[in-house]
Amino acid sequence: MAHVRANATRFISEKYKLEWDEAEAVRAEAFAKANQTVAVLRMLGYEVDAAEFADFYRAGEDEYLIPIDDVITALTSLSARYGGKALGVVNHMNH
Repeated sequence: MAHVRANATRFISEKYKLEWDEAEAVRAEAFAKANQTVAVLRMLGYEVDAAEFADFYRAGEDEYLIPIDDVITALTSLSARYGGKALGVVNHMNH
């Protein structure tokens, strides 16, 4: 998660020309208020494109995410069961 937080802070810093500490404070406030950085950035008056933000903060995901066949099979089954509406996110870390 530290990687994602740093990416979000870097996005805010670069996009809105804020110093790192100020950008981190904005990110932390946004996350604390709604657990959705984009929504709260908008509430705070920042114009933000959700897709641009997502692409930015997910950069480097290949270092952390790996396909797990059993999980893919289970999620595909759940999705089919609920008419294609099920969405699953798995946070997996190898220590």
